[in-house]
Amino acid sequence: VKTLKIPCKLRAEEIASMTQYSGEVLEPEKDKEYPVAGARFIRSFERCETLVLPQNFGVLEDLLETSFAAFPSLETFVTTEERVFDDPENAVELEAIDGVLFAKATKSEEEVEVAVNDRFLLKYPPMRGAEHETYSITFRPTEYVVPESTRYIASNAFANCFSLKKVVLPQKLTLIGEGAFHDCTCLSEINFPEGLQCIESAAFWGCSYLTGEIVFPKSLRYVMNGAFCKAPVKGFVVPNDAEYLKTVDGVLFSKEMDRLICYPRGGATEYAIPETVETIEYRAFADCVALKKVAFPKGLKKIKPGAFAACEALSGELALPDGVTEIGDGAFVDCSALSDVSIPADASIAPNAFEGTKVEAPVFRPVER
Repeated sequence: VKTLKIPCKLRAEEIASMTQYSGEVLEPEKDKEYPVAGARFIRSFERCETLVLPQNFGVLEDLLETSFAAFPSLETFVTTEERVFDDPENAVELEAIDGVLFAKATKSEEEVEVAVNDRFLLKYPPMRGAEHETYSITFRPTEYVVPESTRYIASNAFANCFSLKKVVLPQKLTLIGEGAFHDCTCLSEINFPEGLQCIESAAFWGCSYLTGEIVFPKSLRYVMNGAFCKAPVKGFVVPNDAEYLKTVDGVLFSKEMDRLICYPRGGATEYAIPETVETIEYRAFADCVALKKVAFPKGLKKIKPGAFAACEALSGELALPDGVTEIGDGAFVDCSALSDVSIPADASIAPNAFEGTKVEAPVFRPVER
């Protein structure tokens, strides 16, 4: 199947042949039509290059949930005006622009700051720029300019787009969703416009060609869990007058510098955490494979899950300060060179905090609080 059109309705016999719910018996009435809503694409359409979608958000939600995983060869989207039902309360409609799938707002929403005609980029075709040869696939570098009316980039919107080299983000953009550019392994150029407020978790995970400095706007409030894991950036920069975040020597902190948010994977091999830091955030140092030594501040209290995961070169004796009260799940998981650790006796430590290391058991030392 090269082109697949998803209808608004299916006859009873088509439902029986296309859907398979484990443990559920379908007994549709013969010759009756049923809306396509909540359809599960269990079968994989591996060769589908064009996906034609009606204005049917039940189907869309399931496609988004699986990140279109059933359609790995998509090169373009097409939308139709067909509707299952007219819903005046529905605030968005589907729209394909140059083969890219968007949702467009049809009414304003003050609570979420959405205006009429604001767009949400739902999915960029993963095989845009692919060239199919007899026994293999090659990818030519591509660039994409996101339309200016785009306010949000959805979760996994560009995930696994292996051709994508450069993306130009619009000034109206406020959010980059979870895993939005996950494993865009050729992505080397991207801007972060003034007005951007949030970069969600794993947004640039595995972007192995992001090797320079990442310059954030002063409007940015949140950089979530592991947003730049496995991306070898040299450092982060935010303006000095930024209200919510701060950078020192390329490391990203909260404005008060009590939370260390992200250490650049391409940063120095030894690092002394500033004395103001109380919390090392989720996956803050994860996959910093060259990091050999870390000095912890006396005021440190919490090391969040996965904070130092897969820091393969981190070695020697690790003495956590007396103030540490919490060591999260997998905090030092797969730090394969780590051999000796001492922690405060009353610290709460997750059972798998040192899994995949040479630490047989951490040394608990008495502490007076």
